[in-house]
Amino acid sequence: MHRYVILVSTRPGGPGFTRTVERLHRELDGWAPALDTDLAAAWVFTAAPSRLGHRRLGPTGCLIGRDFGPDIQDIDKLLDRSWGAYVAVSVDPPRRAVRVLRDPTGRMECWRLSLDGADVVFSHYDDVHRLQARPSEIDWTYLTHHLNQGWMHGEATCVQGITEVLHGEELIYADGQMSRGLRWRPHEIAARPYETLAAAQTAIRSAAETAVPAWARLYGRFTLDLSGGLDSAIVLGLLRGQGSHEGVIALNRVTPGEAGDERAYARDAAALHGVDLVEQEPVSRDVNLTTPFPRKLMRPRNRILPLGYDETGIETARRLGAEAYFTGTGGDHLFYDNLQAHAACDYLHNGGGLREGVEATVSLAQLSRDTVWGVCGEVAKHYLRGRPPLDQLWPRENRFLTATARAGADYERYTHPWAVDAAQHAPPAKRNQILFLLELQRHYYRYGRAEAAEEVHPLISQPLIEACLRTPAHWFGVGGVQRGLARRAFADLLPASIRNRRSKGGNGIYFIEFLTKRLPRIRELLLEGRLAEKGLLDRAGVETALTPLRFAAGEDFMSINTCLTTELWIRQTEADRAEARPLAVLSA
Repeated sequence: MHRYVILVSTRPGGPGFTRTVERLHRELDGWAPALDTDLAAAWVFTAAPSRLGHRRLGPTGCLIGRDFGPDIQDIDKLLDRSWGAYVAVSVDPPRRAVRVLRDPTGRMECWRLSLDGADVVFSHYDDVHRLQARPSEIDWTYLTHHLNQGWMHGEATCVQGITEVLHGEELIYADGQMSRGLRWRPHEIAARPYETLAAAQTAIRSAAETAVPAWARLYGRFTLDLSGGLDSAIVLGLLRGQGSHEGVIALNRVTPGEAGDERAYARDAAALHGVDLVEQEPVSRDVNLTTPFPRKLMRPRNRILPLGYDETGIETARRLGAEAYFTGTGGDHLFYDNLQAHAACDYLHNGGGLREGVEATVSLAQLSRDTVWGVCGEVAKHYLRGRPPLDQLWPRENRFLTATARAGADYERYTHPWAVDAAQHAPPAKRNQILFLLELQRHYYRYGRAEAAEEVHPLISQPLIEACLRTPAHWFGVGGVQRGLARRAFADLLPASIRNRRSKGGNGIYFIEFLTKRLPRIRELLLEGRLAEKGLLDRAGVETALTPLRFAAGEDFMSINTCLTTELWIRQTEADRAEARPLAVLSA
């Protein structure tokens, strides 16, 4: 477990910063001091099996987490010459200024709250909430928006007074003021595309060979979630074929049902690379949908559901002596699964020639199972439609909300600036790829099984993200197949069964079966819960949907799941707030 607290003076010379430093010295007893100046201070707590740590950054700064590459001492050079998972702090004594930078992957959580004379930047709310005069309350305004669109969010959270420092964002404190700005923007990376398909393929392979073994070298023994899909097989190939790591144990989490059973593919990948494969079905002993872990989350997450993956994962890690869980998470998003015909618009946007344009159109027609004329029609449709409004970037209607809740959606206020930039500057397929990066935020937050062993998604690394952003979208479907470029780039690391497969398994059936067995509890939570009490939930619509036959069909699954995880989060947050005791009381 890796936790940190950074305190920054917002009123230089005032007593608020000094008082809070003294409080934190007492409260964080046993933590390692990482920075101690009259403008900023930082503390780090590292417990096994964390391998992140911290280091000095210049004479008056620190980098909390882990960076790879040369020993950079200048915060301005981190994004260009280094990469990793970090939050960096730099103090400029002559200018009386402080800068805080979060890396573009966002692997380390980074939240901010303001106190009297100081800002606190932190990873775990549990460590700092007692600094407040009274516990923060739920922000029902943002939570209502979350019910409409829960993942394309910017800095806002569901907790009043707590904001997120965004991926690649920098906070600058100077002259008693704080300003914030993005130092890393995906659409700007994408605006420098590779000139040839061969160059893109080489860059993607090189970036993956840099990132995956680098993370693996931090651990002696770890499991890899080997699902049987393309991405986890690529990670295994990079771990064994490139890194020759001996401590890998492949783990296939068996999903009941023919549609989700991927064991045959996982066995092929494990056999190719000579690793042991542990096959294990997730089992949840929880029948009441209680939140199994004490971590305080700033927004509702699917991981709040006791689905059995976390519970079984913890038992497995302890039994096998694993220090970390590696996954292939991120490959769908980076290698562009589900590329659509409108990627031909991107080709025209990049100024491609006629011959290559015909080839791209034919390839996209094969991929989308359409005709060449159908692809041309998609291009015309997107050009005539123009730039989509923010609420139509990724439309997903939650039909179980009342009119009041639907009216509470505020896309202008809450949409992530990456999405705003993409809507204004990127062609449609590249725009969607940038939105996929936002969807990845669902996977970043360390919760559940990550309490027992570190969770590592090595594909979600800055070098690979940038290589994929610079790859023109239509190239990802080369050969007329989804993720054709990834299949080519990593062909030697994949068994033929995975390299050539065109279908994909999933755990949707398991999710639905798990929740169907708990429908009485779900009915109780939703129909008698806080969302219904606040007039945000359509009770009649929910009651109609929560029958075994209809729920098992899966038509309403995503909307019900959003409402359910939000309700569970509300109940846990309100219970935590009722039990919270401010530090001022404890110190009295």
